[in-house]
Amino acid sequence: MITLKHEGYDKVLNVPDSLNDITPEVLTKLAANVTLPKYRALVALCWKLNFADILFTKKDNKSAMVVPLCAKVNLEEDIKDEYKWLEVGKKLILTRSAIEMGVHVHIPNSVSMQSISKWAEEATAVVNPKSKGISINVLPNGQFMLIEFKVIPIGEISGVIESDVLPEDPFNK
Repeated sequence: MITLKHEGYDKVLNVPDSLNDITPEVLTKLAANVTLPKYRALVALCWKLNFADILFTKKDNKSAMVVPLCAKVNLEEDIKDEYKWLEVGKKLILTRSAIEMGVHVHIPNSVSMQSISKWAEEATAVVNPKSKGISINVLPNGQFMLIEFKVIPIGEISGVIESDVLPEDPFNK
């Protein structure tokens, strides 16, 4: 976890720097106020980005790593057993078009682009009150996880990745 704090500015943000920081409990809290229609899933798109790149580069970074995580699902009771593999926090297997066609959901949180940008602007204003914009000096070096949300149909989910660790790697003897 990266802590965004600056001398003279009281507001502090905790920003995840790995997927390990984005737990099922965190996703459940973020999705608490979202109501989904039946057969829909709320997907947390977790982007691994550099602070400076995202705040100072205005083009889309299509080469950034994105990991879709299940944040919430709405299924009828009689079919929940068929989808017990679809749990909050699991990495989803989705097509790029499923992600792109999903409906964007703005969930205000400290790991949104707007929150990080606002914090950087306000911290810059403390250092230089006449400044218009963001000073790179208030931002830490390194990468963080930006979280965005999309609603997609359950039928677009091709599967989940149960674990990043293989029980036995057939290529490593």
